[in-house]
Amino acid sequence: MTTKENQKAKILKYVAINDAGNFNTWNPAHIEELKRKEFSTDLGQRVLFENEYLRIWEVVLLPKERLPFRKIEFDYYWVAGSEGMVISRFSDGKIVLMHLEKGDSEF
Repeated sequence: MTTKENQKAKILKYVAINDAGNFNTWNPAHIEELKRKEFSTDLGQRVLFENEYLRIWEVVLLPKERLPFRKIEFDYYWVAGSEGMVISRFSDGKIVLMHLEKGDSEF
């Protein structure tokens, strides 16, 4: 783990649960989604505010819901609106699990 990942692990309770390059544990539907390469650049489900400098997205996920894979083109900042567990999958196969508290954030 890098220094940045170690710092994140302490603050956000961040745990790598699958290494990069290992797709053996992946759901086949998620692998197919990656192969199609039809990624959205939307960071959320709805834009709450936008001007020439900033766009604020809302993301609301119920248990077991997920957003499709997306291509991130700009710097972003997020704030957890409630406590919960988040699983993030990356195109290189890495999967991380985070336990978030209300108000946790990251840039």
